[in-house]
Order: sequence, then structure tokens, then C-alpha cells
Amino acid sequence: MTLKSCVFWVTYKCNFTCPYCREWRKAEKYPKEASVEDWLNFFRMFKDPIIIDFTGGEPFCYPNFQELVEKMPPQHKLAITTNLSLMDVDHFPVHKFFSITLSFHPSQLHKFTFQEFLAKAIKLKRRVNIPITVNFVAWKPQMEDIPMLKTIFEGLGFRFHVDPDGYATYTPQEIEYLKQFITDQRWCKGDQEKEKQWEKPRLCTAGMEHIHLFPDGTIKRCYWGETLGTIRNPQLYTEPKPCNTKGCAGCDYDKVRITWL
Repeated sequence: MTLKSCVFWVTYKCNFTCPYCREWRKAEKYPKEASVEDWLNFFRMFKDPIIIDFTGGEPFCYPNFQELVEKMPPQHKLAITTNLSLMDVDHFPVHKFFSITLSFHPSQLHKFTFQEFLAKAIKLKRRVNIPITVNFVAWKPQMEDIPMLKTIFEGLGFRFHVDPDGYATYTPQEIEYLKQFITDQRWCKGDQEKEKQWEKPRLCTAGMEHIHLFPDGTIKRCYWGETLGTIRNPQLYTEPKPCNTKGCAGCDYDKVRITWL
């Protein structure tokens, strides 16, 4: 197998209920979660290093999450996206990660204040010598805060990254505003030029070099892609395959190779 990276949805459960997120809403509908040993057995199949990007939900809502991290095969490279609120910064094995992304959610300040987020983020930054990114979703009611937050977090030495709201359609004016803050690897729904590009035929390495792993052990080619077995019976591709999606999720677009035909 030539797998190089995966997005690992270790749980759908989350202690936040952000209005622009669909993942936490799946926790009741899809409650089944694979065990720590099931996941470890899957990752042991791969002798060459792969990038394993923990996400959710909130990864720290998965039972025995720290045990899973501590027992991961050492050849793999670990990354994580977390809202930070449940991390024990003093005792969690952050040294095992090469990349940490902290999701900042203003809609949840009643659960985890801005001061609490900053204090833990700075404490974490002092513990590790790796890039730490603060990620912010461009939900329309909070878009106007982007310049201020960018100044604050970059001033403290964090990378500040903006993700478009994947469920919102932006106006041309909103798209022009967001272009100041989003990278070329992100696109806004409503951007006709980008949407036209995604109508073109293409081959993609998703399902071969890159996959998504879901809480119950299901494997999918990408966020919107077809199912490729389970962690007990993986059925990954051996070559790039055609893709017909009308766009590419940012967590996939960062890692796949696309050949436009």
C-alpha cells in the first residue's frame, strides 16, 4: 500500500456545538466507535511513515485518546486539530506531534473564554518547538473579526489560518474580502471561477495515497468520496482514479495530487 496521509475522525463527539459545524451533530446518529486496539492494529499494517491527522468532533472526547496517541507506531507522523479546551497541556504527549492546529470558535466563548484559549495556547507554545496554527472558520456572523484576530495571533507568534464556511454561499463582495485571508488551497462557495474549474475531468490520488478514517472504522476515499472497506478490511486503490466531486475539502486538497485532464 502507498498510503501517505489520512484524516482521522477519531470521534464525532464534541463539547462544543458550533452552528457552522455538522460533525458534532452526527454523534447521536453514528455512536459506534472503533476501539484503541482496532485502530492500532490498522496503523501497524503500514511500515512506511504516514501522516495521521487527528480531528473530530473533538479528539479529546474519544475515550482513552491519550492512550491511543502514546501507543501509535513510532514511524508515523502525528498532527492534531483541537479546540484546546480539554487538553491537559502539562501532561498530554505533545512531543509526539509535528503539527498542532487550534480551532478558535467565538460562538463557544460561554464555554471556553478568549482569555482561557490564549492562556492555554501560549502555555502549549512554550512546551513545543513546532508550528502551531490557530484556525478560524469564516462563518458570516464572525467574518468581521478576522483582521483583529489575525493581528492578535500572529503578533503572539502563531500562524493564523482562515477556512471558508463550507456550507455557506458567499456573495462576490464577501469573496473579495476573504481573498485577503485564505490561501489558494481554499475556495469559497459562490466563486464562479473556482466552481467552473471543478467541473473539469481529473484524476486524483485520494483513495491511494490519502484517505479518511471515520469513528466506526469506515474508510473513505476523501471527505465526500466512496467507501473503501474498513480498517479490518481495507480496499485502497493502487492507482489514481477519476474524481467527479464539485470541489475538494481543504483537508484533502492539502494532501492529494490532482491531474487535470
